[in-house]
Amino acid sequence: MSVKILGGILKGISITVPESDKLRPTSVLLKRRIFDCYQNLQNTFFIDLCCGSGAIGIEAWSRGAESVFLVEKDRKSFAITEENIFRIRKSVPIEMEAREIKAYNEEVAFFLKSAKWKNILVNSKTDKYVLFLDPPYARTDIYQNVFQIVKEQKLIHKKQLQLWIESDVKEGISPEKIIESVGEIKKIFFQGSKFVAIT
Repeated sequence: MSVKILGGILKGISITVPESDKLRPTSVLLKRRIFDCYQNLQNTFFIDLCCGSGAIGIEAWSRGAESVFLVEKDRKSFAITEENIFRIRKSVPIEMEAREIKAYNEEVAFFLKSAKWKNILVNSKTDKYVLFLDPPYARTDIYQNVFQIVKEQKLIHKKQLQLWIESDVKEGISPEKIIESVGEIKKIFFQGSKFVAIT
């Protein structure tokens, strides 16, 4: 199974998406609504948590994100993420030298507590960050762990940090719970019962 990049320098390029009952790629319509609103991500550090194939992070990179980190615990999905990065490197090798995409085969909470993440916050050239969080909808523990880490590290106050949170009102964490946990939702995009909330 494959999906196409919707915009930016990689527009039209196909990337592989795992075929698995465990994985659920962000719908094309929902993805289009988000990136129609956030078309230019220049000078943004984009971290795609529970990235699956890396499709959202790669879309962000295509639209100018300065650096993209793709974090995925599942080994099979991670292997596909690496294949997709390799494909991009062959398509736009010069641009890949200028703006990095890195993949990490790690659990989300482990990554956000790691020295590498702290070094990014200290040494990055930008203060604009996006954390895109899209775990299995039923894993509300992952959502809450990330919210807690973000609060503990005081990221929202120190940096221009946005959380992009994908969920489903029927199966996952609700917009009300997100507000309760992080304080505010600035925008929300719906596709049926699925949504992405922007803090």
